[in-house]
Amino acid sequence: MSEPRTEAERRERFQRLYEGYMEGKSYRELGSLFGLSAERVRQVLKACANETEMRNLRERIDNRCMNTWRAKEVCHLLDAGNSCSAVAKLLNISVDAVKRVSSKRRKRSVVTLLPGAKSTECPV
Repeated sequence: MSEPRTEAERRERFQRLYEGYMEGKSYRELGSLFGLSAERVRQVLKACANETEMRNLRERIDNRCMNTWRAKEVCHLLDAGNSCSAVAKLLNISVDAVKRVSSKRRKRSVVTLLPGAKSTECPV
């Protein structure tokens, strides 16, 4: 087992994990960068950030993600019939990031009930 971390070291690790998560990295990706399991990354983030912070963080990530060229490219590739994993591989991003864009896109999509009316495709 490793030596216990000081408060400053724990805070520094949390900050680096938090920043990586803000960039859209998944728990698994962060774990591989820090030599931790995905579950341990989740535990560290949850222990150091309260639920409101985590919810706000996820919302910020989703909103920021939808306003980037990458989100537009994700929408385009998904509309072309590619799977989430194929899009993630093509753009070198996590599948979770693709799924977040996809679910956010579906929530923003305009659903039309009238026959012959055109719906908006990827409103980002």
